[in-house]
Amino acid sequence: FTPKKGIPVYTANRLQRWVTLLIGCDFELQFVQTTKFGHADILSRLIVDGTENNREQEAVIVLELILMLNI
Repeated sequence: FTPKKGIPVYTANRLQRWVTLLIGCDFELQFVQTTKFGHADILSRLIVDGTENNREQEAVIVLELILMLNI
């Protein structure tokens, strides 16, 4: 992202969905290198094109991570 280019629409939409999901949670942010937590990298690269299939795929990945992390 740069000030000249702004945030792509798909990224803005994804951020809005995460804000809606996380607004009711109480959490602290902590930096972790992707070499120690590779799943974060794949989540940051998911691009939603608005199809139901991609939303389902994203939901499955998120649920698998939640189960793995015992959240």
